[in-house]
Amino acid sequence: MKLVEWKDQEGYMRRRSVKNGDPQELWGLGIPEESPSMGLLDWDDIKRDIHNQLMSRKLYTFHDVQRSQNGVTAAVQAAIAKKIVALYREQEKETRRNE
Repeated sequence: MKLVEWKDQEGYMRRRSVKNGDPQELWGLGIPEESPSMGLLDWDDIKRDIHNQLMSRKLYTFHDVQRSQNGVTAAVQAAIAKKIVALYREQEKETRRNE
């Protein structure tokens, strides 16, 4: 077995464990070893959370953003980081169930 990485037709980076000698057209059938799908996130919920984080940090205008060096980054991180970690946790549980 070997690990292979490539970019799929939609532009997503992929990583799979495949048999040595498998041609590239079979790589998608290998054992996935990659981050969970961000499509599983509730993006409407995240948009609301980012909005509320920006408001709570008083980032109303471009001038406000310029004064707060990391305000936007902190708002996005607060809104989404825990949700992404939860996806990894769920992926780990699923992997253990399938072993």
